[in-house]
Amino acid sequence: MKQSLLVISFILSTTYITYAKKPTVITDQIIPAITLDTISSTPETPLYFLFAHGLGGHKGNVHYYHKHTIVRDPFWSFNFPDARDGIINYKETSLAQGHEIEALKEAFETFCQETFTKSGCIPNIVLTGASRGASSIITFMGTHNPTNVSALVIESPFDTMDSVIIGLLSKIGLGKSEGLRKLGHKILKKNYPKYDKDAPTPLSMIPHIRNKDLPILIICSKKDELIPWTSSYRLYEEFKKHGFTNVHIFISSRGKHVRILEDRYAHLYKEAVDTFYKKYLRL
Repeated sequence: MKQSLLVISFILSTTYITYAKKPTVITDQIIPAITLDTISSTPETPLYFLFAHGLGGHKGNVHYYHKHTIVRDPFWSFNFPDARDGIINYKETSLAQGHEIEALKEAFETFCQETFTKSGCIPNIVLTGASRGASSIITFMGTHNPTNVSALVIESPFDTMDSVIIGLLSKIGLGKSEGLRKLGHKILKKNYPKYDKDAPTPLSMIPHIRNKDLPILIICSKKDELIPWTSSYRLYEEFKKHGFTNVHIFISSRGKHVRILEDRYAHLYKEAVDTFYKKYLRL
C-alpha cells in the first residue's frame, strides 16, 4: 500500500507536466457526424481566435495549433498566472478555477477593448484551448456569458478534477478506493495551493451558459494518459442534456495528452475542425 501511495503521489504531482513538450491525437469517432447543411452566414464583424494554454505550457503554444490550422488568423493568446515571467509557478495554479477564470476574463476583455480601439467594432471570438485551458473556457463561459463568442473548440477538457484522480488511480487498479480519491485531492491541494475541491467545475457550470445555440467542438483521445476521454465525453453529454443544439465531440482511438496533432491520424482531427468551421463560421 505504501508503494501504491508513492506512485499516486508522483502521478498526481506531475499531472500535465508533459504539456511543456509539443502537443498529439487521433480521431475516428465524431458524435454527431458534422455535415455541411444549414451553414450559417458569414459574421458581419471581425472574427478572431483566442487561445488558452494548458498547465505546464505558455501562450506560445498557440503557434503549434496555428501551424496545424486549428487556430486561424488573426489570433491572440495570453499567459495564465502560473506561466508568467518565463517560469512555471504551480503555486499560482487553481486547475481551471477562480484564478484562471479571472485571468481568462482579463485577457478576453483586454483583447476586446484593444480590437475595438483599433477597428471600431467588438470582435467575434472563437475560444480555443487545450487541457486546463479548455476546461477554463467552459467555466469562464458559465461564469461571465460573453455575448460575442462565436464558437468553442476545446481539446481534452476535464469535467472535474475528481474524474482525473479516479482515472489515474484506475491505472493502478485502485479507481474505486474512496480513501485514495480523497488523498488525491489532498495531494493536488499541496501541489496547487489555489485549488479548491469544492469550487465550481466545468461540468457544474454548463447549465449556466445561456447561449444554447453556441457551436461547440470537443476533441479527446481514448489513449490520453492524463485526462480520461470519458471525462470529456461527460461534458458533451451534459451540454446535450441542457439543450445545446450545436455541440459535437471528436473521439480519437489513439493519441497522447495534447499530442493529438502528431499522431498518424491527425488528419481526421483536422478534417473535423475544418468541417466545423465551414458549417458554423464559413471559414
